[in-house]
Amino acid sequence: MTTPERSWADEPRTRSLPHHTGRTITMKQFTASRVATVAIASGAAVAMASGVAYAVWSTTGTGAGTAKAATMTAAVVNAGTAPAGQLYPGLTANGSTAGGDLVVAASNPNPFPVTVTLTGGTFGGCTTPGVSIGSPASFNLAANAPTAQVTIQKVLSMASSSSSDCQGATITITGLTTSTVSQ
Repeated sequence: MTTPERSWADEPRTRSLPHHTGRTITMKQFTASRVATVAIASGAAVAMASGVAYAVWSTTGTGAGTAKAATMTAAVVNAGTAPAGQLYPGLTANGSTAGGDLVVAASNPNPFPVTVTLTGGTFGGCTTPGVSIGSPASFNLAANAPTAQVTIQKVLSMASSSSSDCQGATITITGLTTSTVSQ
């Protein structure tokens, strides 16, 4: 049987230390297999530490929750008026350049802003007012807005058939028909 050849790396190294006369210390050489073992052990330690760190910072879970949506309350729009001198028989409102203004008192009890659209009402102040609300007659109210005067410009029309006692009269609007939507 043949003995395998041994390399110098397999041989223990000896060295004499100058300050310890007569004593010899044996030092082992790092072999490739020892380097690989140390590298694998170090890599495993880093991987374990990373896994622990990931486990600490990531989590999953299940559960139930509930929420309740707010109920919208219609904005409050009180009786309105048409400023004097703006209405005349045959006036047709177009919402931008022609029509009479409508002044109302309005508030929003909701915790969110709303848009109010006026679609009709009962007009008084003279025998036959012939006044109507044209489109669009909308305005916005901020969340929790207290009662304030709102002027909606160029939204009132007056029919040619309006009675002559409407001249100089203050036209009032009661029973306003409104619709309210959240913004």
